[in-house]
Amino acid sequence: MSTEPKPVLASTTTLATTTTLVTTTTPPPPVCPVPDPIFFTVLFPHPICCNLYYACSNGIAYLMRCAMYLYFNPLYNSCDFSFNVNCQPPKMYCP
Repeated sequence: MSTEPKPVLASTTTLATTTTLVTTTTPPPPVCPVPDPIFFTVLFPHPICCNLYYACSNGIAYLMRCAMYLYFNPLYNSCDFSFNVNCQPPKMYCP
């Protein structure tokens, strides 16, 4: 009887992975008037999200959010029920 060790067969597996980088671009805020109008606040709808809008103050655009399930209605410069606002794809509700 032979006491020599038996060879061990080994296999190697090489896995290839693919990484996909998805980038999104946020549109720049609108340009606010300077100085502010005296009798009203300048509001701009967000270009992508129906429930967001910008409020201008001292030349700076501040991102604002409507209450849950409401959309910004540029016709009335206020948050409103979705059925009163024309928000269609590619625009959307942003959580």
